[in-house]
Amino acid sequence: MDKGTYSPGIVIVRSANSERYAQFIAKAVNLQGIRCGVTTIPELEAYLEHEGCRPDTTLIHNRTAIYHRTRAKEDVFDTLRRVEQAGYEVINSADTVLLSSDKHLSIQQAVKHNIPAPQTVSADKHSLVQQIASMFAKHERLVLKPRFSQGDGRYCYLLASRPDSSMLDALHALPFDQFIIQEYVPYKALYRVIVINGQALAAAVFFDTPSSSWKCSVCMNPAIQHCEAPPPALLTLTETFARIIKAKITFVDWFATDSGWVFNEVNTACNLAIHERISRHDISTDIGNCLASCLRSKHDKLN
Repeated sequence: MDKGTYSPGIVIVRSANSERYAQFIAKAVNLQGIRCGVTTIPELEAYLEHEGCRPDTTLIHNRTAIYHRTRAKEDVFDTLRRVEQAGYEVINSADTVLLSSDKHLSIQQAVKHNIPAPQTVSADKHSLVQQIASMFAKHERLVLKPRFSQGDGRYCYLLASRPDSSMLDALHALPFDQFIIQEYVPYKALYRVIVINGQALAAAVFFDTPSSSWKCSVCMNPAIQHCEAPPPALLTLTETFARIIKAKITFVDWFATDSGWVFNEVNTACNLAIHERISRHDISTDIGNCLASCLRSKHDKLN
């Protein structure tokens, strides 16, 4: 019998440390009567071939980000681009994953569409001193962080003055070369809103507030709080940004300030197990149902 008859209808591409959450989503897909496989970026193309997948019958859900480390950026983006060129539909697309992984590009998209965002410039290790000096000419405090996420926030720095020689030595020793430098946004809280298939999940909005540190996290933070009555304007703004970057499944983080909402960053690859536990909302099932619906729509268009 044709192997393609039993090939996965949906293939989830997981990150290195999120197999368990990918399996949660896969279970939700399987309950829809659709076979779902899970693999990684290095194994994706071989997996599709081995399982007899075809672009007309298989949908790919990418849950990895691009990290500017060794060749990881090229590995993720180029692999997704190749499978797209082979005819596969990928949620989210290679272009969307690049926009969500590259913090400077996502800020530029916000600014282009008149969404409030901190003034931001990019720098590598050679231009870092010059760019910091240029930004201090306009702002009293700056935030310095990797252009591509890594380190779970430990490489993010608040600068009240130009870095001294010892700090510059430490920055030059970091395991990446590209940074962004931003004006510091005085914020009251950091919010995360999840968008699935164009709709913000009002039941799954989260926030964290700065206490002993200037930093907040709404990602792998067991202390995040559930926002039980999210402002409608925040939900609408998040849906707008998701449309701008053409993201079907995404998580957008916003600063709450005295003057309104300010864009922070966007993600597409996070493990949401903590968010499910705190909100008691089955986000993985929502994602699985979305993928199943997208696959059925794909089949309907072909028939």
